[in-house]
Amino acid sequence: MAPNAVPADRQARDLRIRRAASAPATREIGPDELALHHSADSAWIAVKGKVYDITRFPEEHPGGEIILTYAGRDATDVFCAFHPAATWQMLPRFQVGTLKARPPSP
Repeated sequence: MAPNAVPADRQARDLRIRRAASAPATREIGPDELALHHSADSAWIAVKGKVYDITRFPEEHPGGEIILTYAGRDATDVFCAFHPAATWQMLPRFQVGTLKARPPSP
């Protein structure tokens, strides 16, 4: 492989990320659907009412797989506590929808 060449698996991952970033993220996702994505195979988190697919991100995350600790649930508090403002600029490329609020209990 040439010194500046990008491995094929990295190219494929980058293409998936670009496609996800260009897809509309207007879909409403309920808490029950969010909860289904709680594993390394399918990891979604919610931050400030938006839902993000972070399935492919743990290998790049500076904290490693700890990011999966909040998979399938709202990670707003922990995200805000541990991430600088610059990190927020990365989020849009992972967004898959908005979190639909639970209906009020009777």
